[in-house]
Amino acid sequence: MTSHRAFIEPLESRQLLSLPPGLSPHEIRHAYGLDHVLFSNSKHPIHANGAGQTIAIVDAYDAPNIAHDLRIFSKTFHLPIKDANGDFVLSKATTNPKPRTDPGWALEISLDVEWAHAIAPRAHILLVEAASPSNTNLLNAIDYARRQKGVSAVSLSWGGNESPFEQYYDGYLTTPGGHMGGANLRGGVTFVSSSGDSGAPASWPAVSPNVVAVGGTTLQLNSKKDYAGETAWAGSGGGFSVYETSHHRRTRCFLRRRSQIRLRGFRFHSG
Repeated sequence: MTSHRAFIEPLESRQLLSLPPGLSPHEIRHAYGLDHVLFSNSKHPIHANGAGQTIAIVDAYDAPNIAHDLRIFSKTFHLPIKDANGDFVLSKATTNPKPRTDPGWALEISLDVEWAHAIAPRAHILLVEAASPSNTNLLNAIDYARRQKGVSAVSLSWGGNESPFEQYYDGYLTTPGGHMGGANLRGGVTFVSSSGDSGAPASWPAVSPNVVAVGGTTLQLNSKKDYAGETAWAGSGGGFSVYETSHHRRTRCFLRRRSQIRLRGFRFHSG
């Protein structure tokens, strides 16, 4: 497993990304009804905009211009640049020394960060940059991300070929004991991963029983910009796993031995 490298989804012509005729953040949120979701906190309604939550995004290499790009994206689509606590919405954790820059991964980082912000504009985003797309470095980054206070979701827009060893790494895709999640409350971490763009066979971590696999769709809106239908991409990944069948208890002891080493090497700074 550690000798393999992860691959990112190729950025084919996705309507989500652009100015007209693409779909804007407002249109996406409205289509899925997120602009109408309210939570109750005593007498005060809370909008479903990510306030109080931290979304951790794990990618490889460095995206040196991501903070600037996010500001431009937010200005273009009239999104806030501060989270619910009044801080800039993005912070970044990198290895020391800083990873090199890779144009392909930097573009993927822009997609991940900007559209996480579009869907949850008041959430804080923690970008964790692995030193490389090797499994060792990506798992190290996941382990760091899931342990950070306030993190309630970890997003992984990459995957790799399945391996017999993947069962031992599923423990990285679990909530650490005593974790303090969003709004400074005890809670679990949700792990989401892209299912891939090349159909079968399936890829890890999307096939892990601890992960929500996310496939690609094309969204249709009616004249009122309401949801009118959705079509799955022909190449969206999926299929039966060769190795994953159920939760594997053996991962827990294995992780306790390794995590003390894996947490080293990251340094945190604001975007």
